[in-house]
This record gives sequence, structure tokens and C-alpha cells, in this order.
Amino acid sequence: MDCRKIESSGRGVATTLALAFAIATICCQARGADTTSGTPAADGAAPGQADQAAAGTAKPVDSAAAAKCQKAAAAFGQRSGDATLLGSAEARAVGMQNPDLVMCTAVLTDSDEPCNRYLPTEKGPSNACLQLRAMFHELKTYPGKPTYVFTDFDWQACRSTPEFKESCDKLRAALRAGNEKGCAGIGIGEPLCRAAISGDKTKCDVKVAAADSMVWHRDPGDKGPAAANIAEFIAKDCHEKLDTRGPLAVGLKKIADSGSGQQQILARAALGQQHACSELVDQAVARCGPSGKESAGESTPASTPRPAPQEP
Repeated sequence: MDCRKIESSGRGVATTLALAFAIATICCQARGADTTSGTPAADGAAPGQADQAAAGTAKPVDSAAAAKCQKAAAAFGQRSGDATLLGSAEARAVGMQNPDLVMCTAVLTDSDEPCNRYLPTEKGPSNACLQLRAMFHELKTYPGKPTYVFTDFDWQACRSTPEFKESCDKLRAALRAGNEKGCAGIGIGEPLCRAAISGDKTKCDVKVAAADSMVWHRDPGDKGPAAANIAEFIAKDCHEKLDTRGPLAVGLKKIADSGSGQQQILARAALGQQHACSELVDQAVARCGPSGKESAGESTPASTPRPAPQEP
């Protein structure tokens, strides 16, 4: 993922340690995804408002098409959905029009496959889907540890440059261990490591000498500032990550029980609650339009009663 250029006094170990943490956030922000919160950055739209922008297609024009759309929509939000329906053209259209539902399905199945299949590649909604899936995977796999500030999505982007692999691995290992002593020697990732593990945001501002002389210049066409001091960028990113992802520290169970909005839905999905995505499924079915069954007194997939969410 070669999407930035670095100037420094040398490309030794200190420089490599500094760049190891910077690469994931810089690269993904240049491509239009907010990797701090996992929220799509496409035209500033929130996930639930991105359906028209992502889809570029009109709703079904007849009742038969609407009925097919409704069946495809009802196949989402399940741990083992109908493979034939999910592979259909109707499902692809539903996915593009309902990124929230795709994200919920990805978290429920703990798989990147829904993100990759239904949302545009290398665009904000796709990266946001992958990042959200990764964050809730961390919450489920490493409860009580702040690994959600440097997810597998961030780690993979960081390791895409071979010389950074060891540094990326050290940061992830320290966060998974949850011991601040393990943050020593990580370079520019050390402030985030210490701040996330201790919960002390003032540690975001700890200066790392390795970054002081480093300047990032964006590639032509990338979004963001023309140049930025890496140390300043990382301190700002550290604060933003703790501000936006910090509330996840309470854990999945508490978010699922008393959270709100998308986070509560995704927390329930991460816990494997069978009907966690049902509200989003109903919304997607409704977007398909009337199928003609209503006038005949038949129920649509969205009207099937669902019990209150419960853990499996």
C-alpha cells in the first residue's frame, strides 16, 4: 500500500519504527476512509445515509422485481444465509443500497466477505465496513484489552511494506498483552500504546525523537494536507482514536445492553445474537418497494415476527 512519501535524515531502525504505526492511518485516510472511527467518509454521509450514493441504481420498477429484492434482503443478517440468494444480482443491489446491513452481517459472521462482495472496492463504505468488522472482532477476541485501537485492518495496512512488518507486529502484540511495559521500543506507536493501555490521553503527547525530523508528503490525487510532521500527525491521531474508540472499552456486553444506535446493533451482532440485524433487514426490505403481496393479504419477509435479541 504505497500511498505516501517520507523524507527524513535516514531510513534506519528509528525511522522504520516511526513509520510502522503511521502507514495504516495515513494510507486509509488518503483513500477516503476514516480509520479512527470506522465511519465512511464518502461525501460526509453517515452509513445509513449512503445507500443512494453507493448504489447508483433505482428501486425496482415492478412488483415482481420488488419481491425478488425483498427475498434477497431477508437473506442478509444471518450467520448462514441462503447462498443462492446472497449471490444474486438482487443481493448485490441490496448490499450497495444498505451498507449498514452489510456491516452488521460482516460483524455477525465475523467475516470480511460481505464487505468485499457488496460494497465498492477501495471506497469509503468498503473500508469502513472492514474496519468496523475488525474492531468488533478485537472486542470479542481480546476482551478487556485495547486492541481495537490498532485492528487487523490497521495491522495489515501497516505490514504491506515489508520493512515495517516487525514494528507493526510489536505494536499489536503489546496491545494484546495489555501491559504498558511492552510499549517500550515501538517508536512512534509508543504514545498510542501507552495511552490506550493506561487510559491516559496525555500520553498521546509524549514526544518520540525518531519522528521529529520526518515529514510526510501526500501522493498527487490523495486527500489530506500536502505535508505534515509525522510526530504531530500521530499525536493528533492518538487523541482521535481514544476519543472515538475509547467508549468501546466498556466491552461488548455493556454496549449491547445499554448502548445506542449502530454500536449497540453491532455489539449484539458480535455477541452472535441471532436477530441482531433484524431492524436493518426490515429497513432493507422496505426499501425494495411494494411487491404486490400486500394487496393480496400475504406477508412480506420483513413482517415475519422476530423475538427480542438474545445471546446464543
